[in-house]
Amino acid sequence: MVRVRVTVRVTVMVTVTVMVTVMVMISTTKKGNNMKRLFILGAALALPISILIDPANAGSLVTVVPYEPNISAPVAAAPPAYSWSGASVGIHGGKASGSRVTEFSERIYETVTRDVIEDQCWKWWRADWWSQVDDRYCTGGFGGMSQHVFANARSRDFVIGTEEYEQFLRTDYWSETVTADMLAYGVQAGYLQDFGAFAIGAEAGYTWLEGNALGIDGLAYVQARAGIAVDRLFIYGTAGQGWASNGESGFVYGGGIDVAIGERLVIGVAYQQYDLPDTPIGLATLRASIKF
Repeated sequence: MVRVRVTVRVTVMVTVTVMVTVMVMISTTKKGNNMKRLFILGAALALPISILIDPANAGSLVTVVPYEPNISAPVAAAPPAYSWSGASVGIHGGKASGSRVTEFSERIYETVTRDVIEDQCWKWWRADWWSQVDDRYCTGGFGGMSQHVFANARSRDFVIGTEEYEQFLRTDYWSETVTADMLAYGVQAGYLQDFGAFAIGAEAGYTWLEGNALGIDGLAYVQARAGIAVDRLFIYGTAGQGWASNGESGFVYGGGIDVAIGERLVIGVAYQQYDLPDTPIGLATLRASIKF
């Protein structure tokens, strides 16, 4: 394929056009013939065109050059999107904040005075209470008497003095709440499956708590993770089951953001809320994992 490039010699065209125009002006001045002026003016206008299309002038007005296609450098292919699929293990550290509610109760008594009564056993004949036969205390029963004596025995109270004693009134109940912040650090392991726009997986881990301020020095969890995967950014939520070192257990939930650095290193932030019956704890951590 040949592309033709036309180069016009501007200098030649201007020179010839000026000469013809001068001739027209001189002729017009001397003779004043309108027809002659029109003829000469047409020749002046046609002369540049004849120069351009005259084959005899092609060598000086037209230059033929070979076609050179514009070949651009190849565009590099875009790198493949990052995949979050795979297993990972890592560490985490941060702060745990929690509270513990302790229930208390107390039995309330009052001091009162009462008579001291002595029970005595009596045997009566002829319906006479003052005919005492036996003064044994009735607390032992009448087993030591004969059947005849037992059938006719009666009990009678005698006040022999007074005494003070504590009489129960009621039971009071109240609770106290203790709050604490603790240093937290631990390990985690899990697996994710990348489905393009989102990823889902599972994770388990253990966190040690410094200070044991709430009666708990460790937390364990197993949870599901699911979220939006945008290339090297993963925004997710979590839900699962948590256990505390004091035997409490409950629902654990939260969320986080992970960022992939390179092909294997993943760093991020996360929050977990342990909904334990007596000791709810919130855990905020920085995380680092190696993906396989």
